[in-house]
Amino acid sequence: MIDKSKGGGISESEAEYLLANDVNGVYEALNRSIPSFKRLNDARQGVLLNMAFQMGVHGLMQFKSTLNLIELGDYNAAADNMLKSLWASQTPNRAKEMATQMRTGQWQSG
Repeated sequence: MIDKSKGGGISESEAEYLLANDVNGVYEALNRSIPSFKRLNDARQGVLLNMAFQMGVHGLMQFKSTLNLIELGDYNAAADNMLKSLWASQTPNRAKEMATQMRTGQWQSG
């Protein structure tokens, strides 16, 4: 029971533990599914993690052209491809931020 109005809830440390478990699980799934994932820098891994959390690993794996471009190291084309997707039209601000992060390999704030 986590409903605070009924006396439930979890602590911040419990929430952080649960989040870390979720992140680690998605990280491992991406590591198994995308051959170049571990070779990407943290910021580019973060893009794929972000996308996988939003649409699921299966949904991310439907970005075949984008993932192929990432495998080839063509991050500019991968970012352009991300921005042409239905995902980008549905979440334009997030997509622009993630495309910039993929393109530059630098963490974006936002």
